[in-house]
Amino acid sequence: MHHWTKRLFALAASLLLTGCLWGPGKFTSDLTLKKDGSFVLDYRGELVLQLPPDEEAKTEPWNPEMARCYKSGEPAIHALGTMTVDEPADSRPCT
Repeated sequence: MHHWTKRLFALAASLLLTGCLWGPGKFTSDLTLKKDGSFVLDYRGELVLQLPPDEEAKTEPWNPEMARCYKSGEPAIHALGTMTVDEPADSRPCT
């Protein structure tokens, strides 16, 4: 019964690797079963790695200078790179 466990494990391992068929990339694999119950699984293929977005796409941390408050009570948020030098006439300090 012990040899069936090893064979079942080898079969399950090869079936689990077929999950790579559903994803992108190409691969080949060879399964070698030996008479003593051992096996060798050889996998050659592509690995797909998805990296996070570039640092350019990261948002800047909050800075109180980004907030602009107006006398009308409407707040606004401006990115640091888009602020103008001239403040609008209806702006006030944020509290």
